[in-house]
Amino acid sequence: MKENYSSDLIQLKKEINKLKWQNRLFMYFFALLLTSFIGYSFVDVSEKKLTTLRLKQLIVEDSNGNDRIIISADISKSKSRVRKDTLGGILILNEHGKDQLILGHSKTVQFKGKILPRTMGEIPYGFWVNDSIGDERAGIGYYNKRQLAAMGLDNSAGEGVHLLAAEKNLYDMVSGIFVQKRGGGGYLFAGETKNKRMTLYLRSAKEKTEFYMDSLNTAIATKNLKNDSVKVLLKAN
Repeated sequence: MKENYSSDLIQLKKEINKLKWQNRLFMYFFALLLTSFIGYSFVDVSEKKLTTLRLKQLIVEDSNGNDRIIISADISKSKSRVRKDTLGGILILNEHGKDQLILGHSKTVQFKGKILPRTMGEIPYGFWVNDSIGDERAGIGYYNKRQLAAMGLDNSAGEGVHLLAAEKNLYDMVSGIFVQKRGGGGYLFAGETKNKRMTLYLRSAKEKTEFYMDSLNTAIATKNLKNDSVKVLLKAN
């Protein structure tokens, strides 16, 4: 009886030791699994934060709580912005809520304090700079309807200096530099025209003087804009 008891006790100790070893092994495995999970989760979240940030709008305020930078696909109004028209991209405001810089798309433009639609209702993508009251003074953009790439500098009277490149033509201009007299009434153009001439011409309200070169001729000519009569001053074949 005593021998059987001793044998059972030894067997029980073996079973207990086996269970302890199995429990220890399980704890090691669980600890490894937990460590791996935490490590993976940390790396995964970090990568997501560093590579992708999804939001509808980002607004940066100044020390007075005024909206100064807005990044959004649909910017119309904010608590500080004066204009309420819609644009999209990156907008920088001054301390008075006036639009100062736009990188994105805008179907409107401010001129002499008024919000006006862009030509042909276009919504070009580009970069525009405004003055302190919000009037547009410089910009570069592409106009899909007219297939026109343009970079312009404006003064308070309107168009000042423009560089342009058109797939078709803008009036009779295809590509070149356009300088307008302050307040209108005349301009200078140097570049290519729709009749495939490389030209330099000066235009007033009544007359246009043109220095041009095409595949056949080099000439200087004037055109009366009232009756469209042309007078060739110098011509070389």
